[in-house]
Amino acid sequence: MRMIALLLTFSFGLLAQVIDLGELKRQEEERRKKVGEVKFVLTDTNLNDVGTEGKKLNFVQVEPDVAAEGEGEPPSETDTESVAPTKPKESSKPEYWQDQKKAIEKRIQFLSESIESEQSELNQLWTDFYNMGDNAFDQDAVKVKISQKTSSLESKKIGLRQAQDDLAALAERARREGVPPGWLR
Repeated sequence: MRMIALLLTFSFGLLAQVIDLGELKRQEEERRKKVGEVKFVLTDTNLNDVGTEGKKLNFVQVEPDVAAEGEGEPPSETDTESVAPTKPKESSKPEYWQDQKKAIEKRIQFLSESIESEQSELNQLWTDFYNMGDNAFDQDAVKVKISQKTSSLESKKIGLRQAQDDLAALAERARREGVPPGWLR
């Protein structure tokens, strides 16, 4: 019996919360009137021209799958002569990608060697800790060093994982930009 009463109470509560679409439309129209006219419309064609306070923002140009209303078709090969030649992007050179990859690999190698060295030092500190016997004062000093070394080691492990993720992200970014696979070898 209680279950039926609870179910009826719940269903009446839902009926009381029915959304009035007419009222919602009216509220949206009022909100749009308050906002006023749009000052700037951001489209695919002007995406790279957007800036604030005289500074240009770095956006990646996204090509639409279908031409937007009023834009027509992209220029044909005969129309490209009238378009001013653009400066080649830095990322269109193999040296750019190779330098990016080398920098990340160098960071990975440094962190790997550093982690190995710190792990060795940490192992030595634990050995010292257990070899001290009942000397609590010296053990406390070594515990502090162990704690510091452990936190340093963990932060370097996190940095190594991040560097490995950066390397994978570089390969993915190169793939998306159409970079030949040989440029990253």
